[in-house]
Parts: sequence; structure tokens; C-alpha cells
Amino acid sequence: MNLYQYNTNEISKRYLLTVGYYSLHIIEDYEVDDEIIALFDISTFDLPYGNTLILHVRYGVFIDTRTTKQLMNEFYKLNAVGFATVKALFEILKMKHYLPFVHFYMAYMPMSGGSRGNTDWIALHLIRKFEVINGIVYVTTIYGHYFSMDFPKGDFEKRCHDVALLARASFVFTQTLLKVGMCDITPPTETGLLSKFDNCKCKYHLEMILRMNNLQNMTAWLLKFMLLNIGLDKLEKIEHMKHYSQSLARVKKLY
Repeated sequence: MNLYQYNTNEISKRYLLTVGYYSLHIIEDYEVDDEIIALFDISTFDLPYGNTLILHVRYGVFIDTRTTKQLMNEFYKLNAVGFATVKALFEILKMKHYLPFVHFYMAYMPMSGGSRGNTDWIALHLIRKFEVINGIVYVTTIYGHYFSMDFPKGDFEKRCHDVALLARASFVFTQTLLKVGMCDITPPTETGLLSKFDNCKCKYHLEMILRMNNLQNMTAWLLKFMLLNIGLDKLEKIEHMKHYSQSLARVKKLY
């Protein structure tokens, strides 16, 4: 299957920075969207035209002046809250490393631990299968395209599992909230690698389901998380939290 301007060649950072470099193009005023398949960090190469290579569903591969960190920080334009929700879920589920971007079944995973800096990112919801060989992950997209990315250390499947756990948590909590109002949502028919873990029965998934279905505890935790992260002075934080919590509790009730 042809891969945009690169025909049948396998896409990789090494290929794009050598043989494939002169086939790259620039998209003026590109706004981030959910059709990004992968971001390749090239900020350390000091190239004249950009800091990131973007592999995109419609636009092929193009170079962008922004770093991967800057591009990921613009994802708030897609869901209005950016990383706020996944940061809360990350903490609730006691996860420690490799913060992804998750919004229901849209999931972008950093390829190294430097998610707060510049690193490669991959869209798990657009990937159908993978194979890791000698520190490189070879993937096939849901569209049948092939590319590879450096994966220097770790268990790729375990990392995918953890991202899928967060995606499922986001979905289950919202689904539970809507069911109270006699509504429901269903997952899309194609969710890439995330679908592999939808019926996972590991202890982390089972515990997550219990947590997400407890609306009272979840909303209380989300409120606490927001109050803890609004920059209150440490000495005044507890009293302010009590005040705001009491005020919001009153808003919930009919007076």
C-alpha cells in the first residue's frame, strides 16, 4: 500500500531525515487535530525548517516548526481541557510514569519517559498491530500503512495496556454519569490497539471499573484534585478547600 509521498517505503525517523527528507513539505497554519498518527521529535538535529515530523492521516508526512511538547500542549483545542482530565485519572489510578494524552478513545502515548519534554508520540487508537525488535517498534496503522519508531526501553504492550486503562476509565466514568440521566454512549467500532484491552480482567482494570462507577467518590476526588491544583498558598490551602467545597456542596442542593 502506498504511504502518501513515500510510496511503499517504510517510514522511520532515520529515513525521513536522510533519503526521504527532500520529499517533506510544510503546511502553513496547521492546527492540531485527531488525525495525527505519530510525532517524531527532531528538535536536537538543528534543522532549518522545523522541530517535529508529523505523520498525518490526510496530509502524509510534513515538517513543523513547533516542538512535540508545543504541539501536544495545543491538544486542549480538541477537548477544551487538554491534559487536565487525564492528569486527574493518572493520580486516581496511582500511575507514575509516561503521562499520555487521553480523551475517551483518542489516545496518544509518549515513546519515552520525557513526556513533559520533547519526545516521539504515537496514536494508539490509529494503530492495528505492532512488533518490537531491538529497540524499534514496527507498527501497522488501521489504514494499512507501515512505519517504525525508536522504543529504547520498556515493555511496549504493558505501556499500551496502561494507556488503554486510562482511556477506558475516561469512557466508563462518563458513561456512568450519563446513565443517571437515561443516556448512554458506545465506543467507536475501530479503536486500534485500545480494543485489545477493553475486556482485560487484570486487577488494575477491575479496580478501575469499581472506582469509575462510584460517582460520589469520583466527583469528590475530581473536585479535590482541582482545588489542590489552582495555586493556593500552602498555608491557606486547607481552609480554602473547605470553603470552596462547602460552597459547591450548596450549589448541588435545592434551597
